[in-house]
Amino acid sequence: GGLVTIGTKVFPDAFYVEATVGLDYNSQSTFNDNFLTYTGSGTDWRGTDDGMRDLPQLLQDPNAEIPLRTPASRDMDLALELDAISKSFNQEWAPHFSTGPINQNYSLSIGNKIEIAGNPFGFYGSLTYTNAASFYENGAVGRWELSGTVQDADGLKMEKLYRDSQSSEEVLVGAMGTVSYQITKNHEFSFDLVSTQSGIKNSRYMYGQWPDQLTGGETYESRSIEYTERTLNTYQLKGKHHLAALADLHIEWLGSLGKTSQNQPDLKFFSNTYRNAEVNGRDTTYYSIDNNLYNYPTRFWRNLDEDKKNFKIDFSLPFGQWNALGSKIKFGGFYAESDRVFKQKHYEFRQQDVQYTGDPAEFFSTVGITDSTNLRRIRFGNYAYEVPSEANNYDGFEKISAAYAMFELPITTHLRFVGGARYETTNMKINSLDTTVANLENQDWLPAATFIYQLQENMNIRVAYGRTLARPTLRELSPLRTFEFLGDDLYGGNQDLQRTLIDNYDIRWEWYSNPGEIFAVSGFYKSFKNPIERYYDIGGEKYSHQNVPDATVYGAEFEIRKGLGVIGSFFSDFILNTNLSLIHSEVTIPEAEMEIIRRFDSNPDGTRPLYGQSPYLVNVELIYSNMRSGTTASVLYNVFGERLSEVIVGATPDVYEHPQPIVDLVVSQQLMSNLTLKLGVKNILDSNIRRLQTFKGNEYEHYTYSPGRKVGIGLNYSM
Repeated sequence: GGLVTIGTKVFPDAFYVEATVGLDYNSQSTFNDNFLTYTGSGTDWRGTDDGMRDLPQLLQDPNAEIPLRTPASRDMDLALELDAISKSFNQEWAPHFSTGPINQNYSLSIGNKIEIAGNPFGFYGSLTYTNAASFYENGAVGRWELSGTVQDADGLKMEKLYRDSQSSEEVLVGAMGTVSYQITKNHEFSFDLVSTQSGIKNSRYMYGQWPDQLTGGETYESRSIEYTERTLNTYQLKGKHHLAALADLHIEWLGSLGKTSQNQPDLKFFSNTYRNAEVNGRDTTYYSIDNNLYNYPTRFWRNLDEDKKNFKIDFSLPFGQWNALGSKIKFGGFYAESDRVFKQKHYEFRQQDVQYTGDPAEFFSTVGITDSTNLRRIRFGNYAYEVPSEANNYDGFEKISAAYAMFELPITTHLRFVGGARYETTNMKINSLDTTVANLENQDWLPAATFIYQLQENMNIRVAYGRTLARPTLRELSPLRTFEFLGDDLYGGNQDLQRTLIDNYDIRWEWYSNPGEIFAVSGFYKSFKNPIERYYDIGGEKYSHQNVPDATVYGAEFEIRKGLGVIGSFFSDFILNTNLSLIHSEVTIPEAEMEIIRRFDSNPDGTRPLYGQSPYLVNVELIYSNMRSGTTASVLYNVFGERLSEVIVGATPDVYEHPQPIVDLVVSQQLMSNLTLKLGVKNILDSNIRRLQTFKGNEYEHYTYSPGRKVGIGLNYSM
């Protein structure tokens, strides 16, 4: 939708400077000699490519075409053109081992408030730099299918099972600035600028079994190297006005312009198979590239540009109700617009007079013409071929308009009402090949009402209802077809997706026993119309998103934030913060899907949990803060219950993400009046990411890996 609103402190209290320096050690990546990487450009360290990954100059003309091999094999001019184009590509196709780096982060911020013409003028600016790497090895990627009926099958049939190693090297550079001026005490203007530049360098290697296709005991290998460069620039102007002479009216407005770009230059995939055999008493490995099973060595150039703008205005008008109690009416409007252009170029390197023998560097050293002695039959090694991909190019447009009105109205001295309605229109459109392939238009009323009853001075009970909505993304609506690695199935958008409507009902009791402390109990019920879930269609061999008819979610939440000094003086510097949610969710499985399930399961369940919804969430934080010694520390524990992460169409069991209990520790010690040392450990339990299918008590890996522990140290200086 629209731009994210930037929130900054408009007027600093006084001049200040703050600087931080931090280093992080990751148990999986830092100093690991098996860390995967590849040769990048000379400016990767600042989050941008220097042009090394650009499309070759010979192909930058939009009308440029690569000659086909067959006519080029009989025409020397075409052969030389194909030879030159093929050799103009960078030929690094596979990651190599290196030593994993230590992670770094730096920041500097400065701000002040001065007076200009007797009125406050504030400014704030910050710079941040992060260079962080992550890595895992011995992960697993699996695809499993029910073969036969649920009642007869003993287990799931393996479609694929790969060992997986993957690294990510991310650089993030950010700058933010704000200037604010209060022209009079009733009129204030601010201007914000945010600019971020990031570059993510990914390397991946996978190998393993593909028994459906590799029937001779071969092993499948896939390598990918990728660079994703993102740029975001946002400009925001906002104002606050108090018109005392106009019924004490308050006005706040905000306008934003933004431009986002995402560039993926020279994304490469290279796959092959190999098998081991004994020949004359010696172990021999045979390699092959079989384009009947997977693509030739493949590379993409992808670019996404998106322009965003929005404007919102809010009016607040105070008035006295029948008992002269302070009340407000609020009303306003919102407009957001996004224009997106996605372009892709897709190339393969095909082979004629070259055989793969296990070394990618050696294999791609033979590119272009290999034999031109016979001008009527010119031979090539590896040569470039452009795969038509116009259908994957698309333009996306999104426009959201809204108007609302609401009241803050005390009914009695103890009972307050807050409520109103929002009218919102949505128009989302996707065009590809000059044809509209998706068009989502909605007009929705979104009412909301809350009653707050004050039981005591520090105790309330709230009862609320509100209707909200969730839209599909432009990517989910687009015709784009893509994959994470060769040999995997495609992900494709769904042009028929609809927005989701959600009716929310809540009741909450809250007791503020002391300043900063709370005891609260909540109950909630949510009704979904057309919820969106991600699914995998085994028969269609693709991932996508779909709407299901309806869903319900209900449960309870318990929240406590309490100082522990009541236990004894020793605990006076401790605070306990806990949150527990117990949730039941249920989705009605579409009838068309149920017909498929009944073919393989004589006693199917007609419902499943809501996609992404855990049955419980637990957060516990113990905080220690000693102002006398300048020491603060916190231990945080959180865990979620098993949640649905991939719906498998049919009777094959769905994929669930299993609980990942996390314990983090952060300690801060003030060394001098303006110098603080910080230490932190994340994922102390070294919990793994585990997405599994379960059938008759057995677990089958869909996607598993270990993110590792992270230990950090940092210094913060402020004045």
